[in-house]
Amino acid sequence: MARIKTKTIHWNPSPDSDVAGYNVYVLFGETAQPYEGTAINVTGTEVKVPDDFPDGTFDQEGKYVVQVAAIDDMGNESDTIQTVAEFDFVPPLPPSGLEVL
Repeated sequence: MARIKTKTIHWNPSPDSDVAGYNVYVLFGETAQPYEGTAINVTGTEVKVPDDFPDGTFDQEGKYVVQVAAIDDMGNESDTIQTVAEFDFVPPLPPSGLEVL
């Protein structure tokens, strides 16, 4: 049975001392406006794909826009940083010619 290998989305922490967490936004396609797409809130500086996105966000092969914004302890949200990432969820063909002699 084929499975999707976990990938890690990682970023450098905000230098501000009052950061309480981060919002991670993901949208399928190569273009997105800030704060679009599915968002999850995390306290660390990385998330796992697809493990941390159980809603099926990463359900097709292709390019995704990934954005991250810092959230302070008052609930204020920073501007986002973003990147476009390629996700290949198609497994390779299985090996052939297996024999037990």
